Amino acid sequence: MNATLFLDSVFTVLASMGLVGVAALTLWLLPWSDGEREGTARAATAVARQAMETAERTRIPARVLAAR
Repeated sequence: MNATLFLDSVFTVLASMGLVGVAALTLWLLPWSDGEREGTARAATAVARQAMETAERTRIPARVLAAR
């Protein structure tokens, strides 16, 4: 992987994480009741947990990654 592609990938990941963080902060700051806010936090945690479990189950062989 060359340096330009690596830096582009890093910046893309950082920008994506920033957008998700801003969205989460926006949702957290909305004037909801405490119960609604707790429900949103539980739902976000469940989605994140499911995404992590899916990522752990899905393994991409190293030979496929090297070919890209």
